[in-house]
Amino acid sequence: TELGLKMARLPVDPMFAKVLLLSGEMGCSREALGVVSMVSTENVFYTPQGQADAAAEARRRFVCVAGDHLTMLQVFKSWCELPVKERAQWCRDHFINNRAMAKAKDIHDQIAGYLSSMQVPLTSCGEDSAPVQRCLASGLFPHAARLQPDGGYALIATGQRLQLHPSSSLAGSGPGSSRKRPVHLCCRACVAPGARAKVLCVKELRDRGRPPCSPREAKIDAPR
Repeated sequence: TELGLKMARLPVDPMFAKVLLLSGEMGCSREALGVVSMVSTENVFYTPQGQADAAAEARRRFVCVAGDHLTMLQVFKSWCELPVKERAQWCRDHFINNRAMAKAKDIHDQIAGYLSSMQVPLTSCGEDSAPVQRCLASGLFPHAARLQPDGGYALIATGQRLQLHPSSSLAGSGPGSSRKRPVHLCCRACVAPGARAKVLCVKELRDRGRPPCSPREAKIDAPR
């Protein structure tokens, strides 16, 4: 298909290639590009020995309740808005890896060139995060998961069991916490059974008594 051919031209995971191409139609390509750039580099947060509390507090300043992808987008936007000479110190102050951020920016600029050559419009949804959330939910639908009675998650498609990664903005939520876990979410990556899966929440999908059954429904069910 034409979509498949375009996806093959982008040097990213196929699901994220789909996200990028859909974002042009949804008016959120700048935000989607920022998210994909950040997930394509190493973990930007770090915790120095003996400074766990300070690092956790610094990370909380960027947490977005809509999920980890938008949390990373917050970090990327904040870093890019700084003068180049101030970025390294800002990263030290916020326990962020400046080298990883620079790599994300390089990836961003490279992919932006590909999108431009494919005539994907670079548009922004501004402060309205709903378009980019719907775009991510649609593109990452193969990794949609449902909350289980024990507080963990399982992929809807395969039943594979998943756990929230400690670095997730949802970590610490659920049983015994005042923060509820979303019934449905989409995750960035899954690993082999028995390992600790890294589940990065895109957003909560509205629960209508049953899980979404298609990318189209996931797109419609995303809260506005």
